[in-house]
Amino acid sequence: MSPLIQMATILVWAHLLPPGDVGVLTLVVAIQEISFGFFYMWWTQYTLRRFTAIRRAGSGDAYLRTETAISAFLIVAQLVILFPVMSLYFGDQIDAYTQISVVFMIISRSLTMFLSERYRAESKVLPYTAIQILVPAFAIVSGTVLCLVWEKSVFAMALAFTTAQFGGFAISLITGKLFRQPGWPDRRMLAEALKFGVPIMLASLLAIVANNGPRFIVDRYLGLEAAGMFAIAYGLGLRVASFASMMVTAGAYPLVVARMEKEGLEAAYLQLRQNTVLLLLVLIPAGIGLITINRSVVEILLPAHFAAIAFLVLPLSALTGIMRDVRNHTTNQVFLLQAKTAYATGLSAVDITLSLLFAVISIMTWGADGAVAGPLVATCVTLALSVTITRVKFAFKFPVFDLIKITCAAALMSGVVSIFPVTSNPMHLGAQILLGGLTYGAVVVMAFWKDLSLRRRSMSSGNLPTTAE
Repeated sequence: MSPLIQMATILVWAHLLPPGDVGVLTLVVAIQEISFGFFYMWWTQYTLRRFTAIRRAGSGDAYLRTETAISAFLIVAQLVILFPVMSLYFGDQIDAYTQISVVFMIISRSLTMFLSERYRAESKVLPYTAIQILVPAFAIVSGTVLCLVWEKSVFAMALAFTTAQFGGFAISLITGKLFRQPGWPDRRMLAEALKFGVPIMLASLLAIVANNGPRFIVDRYLGLEAAGMFAIAYGLGLRVASFASMMVTAGAYPLVVARMEKEGLEAAYLQLRQNTVLLLLVLIPAGIGLITINRSVVEILLPAHFAAIAFLVLPLSALTGIMRDVRNHTTNQVFLLQAKTAYATGLSAVDITLSLLFAVISIMTWGADGAVAGPLVATCVTLALSVTITRVKFAFKFPVFDLIKITCAAALMSGVVSIFPVTSNPMHLGAQILLGGLTYGAVVVMAFWKDLSLRRRSMSSGNLPTTAE
């Protein structure tokens, strides 16, 4: 639901606000993602990787004290740094009140993102779901109402999002145990978190900048309006990938970590390969399917002035997001399990270099819609490198044969759907998607029938499949 709400948010902005304001909001979201990567990612990744072991060792109180101290410091640090950053970047393009509102929008969104990851580390499904769904849903609904009854502006939308996000944070404080134990951080735990998390933070920050860099480059070369036009299609494509991947990845990494802690590396690899197959099962048809129905989707969802650029940018950005999600949720997790995070940092350095370089070259050659070439090329290269490195250095076998079977099933689905003409009727498009889904599901069941039969026999006999199986 969360990526769907984010997609709906992008569409509301496209229909409600002028392209220049859309450009400001999408750049603010990009700055927030970079801010989260810089301030929170190191502690978030440490929490996801070590929380189970910390609780098992009886060090929960030390963790809570450290978490409270770190969170307070990070809020103050963001306040000190973000105000001058926003003023320098936007200058007189937005007024002082709007700059203040977007700074608090960034801080509150980062807090809710950390909270959701914290609940994910604890496997607390209900509060995780509430943070992921209710907060952004209330934000976009209240933002829409505020724009319609008051003024259609960045300030009004940022005010609504800030209120919703701080509201979710306040409810978490009241109902949970978060930030309830003030005190000095545990030095040993802090040192361990920095040692483990900083390389991951650098890798994640580079990847986030590579992902969002084209938006800033379009803004710098072509202006806020062009940035808004580009960002709508680019953001929608990335959200398609997020929507598909989140169906199977939200709880995937904690499962891998749990098996690592209990059964060792071989069992963790088995779980990770199973996670990878599930991820490919949802991502491959999402990408191929979107390419197939791209023109119909654009004509139905976007206003005419956004459509021209979206015909190219939407499917290519979706492919970019899909390949990046595959790397994040498969090979990058091998580096985390092995505590060899320097590899992830190195790949992210390659990613950002290629992404920004090709984005600049493509913008100068083809205009705003060419900016998507940068992250697309970079993601192809880094995914290939990461699969090779994890196979050669860490003996992780990427499920290539399963990838081939899934791709063939998705290609057959695409062939069936492409028989029908482009449509601007949502009902007709829905019928095409349903037919494609049924086709894909039937072919996948046939392709994986032997695997399903093996698992069914193993479960009925009371034994899980072995690692070899």
